[in-house]
Amino acid sequence: MMRLAGPTLIALLLCPAWVRAETDEQVRERKDVERVERTKDEARAVLAAVLRDDDIQPTPCRFDKQWLSTPVRADIAQTYLGSSLDADVTAPHLGIGPSDIIDPNETMRGIFCFSDEAEALTRQMADDFRSGAFPGERDLNEGRPVGTPRLRMNRTTFTMPVFDRTFTTAAVVSSFFIQSLRRTDAETARRLPRMFDEAGYSRHFHPEGVGLTYVYRKQDGRWTRIHQSVDWTAN
Repeated sequence: MMRLAGPTLIALLLCPAWVRAETDEQVRERKDVERVERTKDEARAVLAAVLRDDDIQPTPCRFDKQWLSTPVRADIAQTYLGSSLDADVTAPHLGIGPSDIIDPNETMRGIFCFSDEAEALTRQMADDFRSGAFPGERDLNEGRPVGTPRLRMNRTTFTMPVFDRTFTTAAVVSSFFIQSLRRTDAETARRLPRMFDEAGYSRHFHPEGVGLTYVYRKQDGRWTRIHQSVDWTAN
C-alpha cells in the first residue's frame, strides 16, 4: 500500500474549497454545452423530417430568417412533452436562426430572407409574370399541364423545435402562406373586370395561409410524425 508523504497529504487536506467548486462548475458547463449541441443536432433532424413529410421545396425566400414566435400550446406540451406547467412553452434561446438548423452547411442561402425581402421579391415576380417574362406554372393532371398559368409565392416559418427531457419527442409550430396570381381567358376577364385586368391577369394577389402544430417522436433512430393539428386558416 502506497503511503503519502507528509507535505503531499497536507496539501490534499488543505485543498481550498474554490478549487472543488470550480471543478463542479466545469462539469455543469460541459453538460450545458453537450445539451445545446444535442438540441441543435436533433432540431436539424426534426425539421428535415417536416420538410420531407410535407414535400417543402427550397425556393427563393421560402423560409423566414427568424423563428416564428408562436409558442407550443400548453395542452400539446402536457400531452406529448411531459410538461407539468399549465402554460404554453417555447424553446430556449440558443442564439441561432433557422438557416443554422435547416441549412447548416450554407449551401442554400437564397432560400432564407426577411419579410421585407420576400415582399420585394413577390412584387418583382408579379411584374415579370404580368409582362410575360415569367410564364408561370400550371397544374398537372397525370403529368400533363392543365388549366391557366399562375404565379405562386410560398412562405414558411417555423419555431425552433421544443423537446421533452429525453429528446425523444418534439413539437414544432409552423405557418404557411401562399400568395398567388393567375391568368385567365379573355371571356372570364371581361366578365370579372374587378378581378382581372384587360390582359387576363389577376389584379390582386390571392392570399392563403394555415398554421399547424406538429409532434414528432424518435422511433428506431428516425423522427416520425405522430400528431398534426390546425391552429388557424386564412384565405
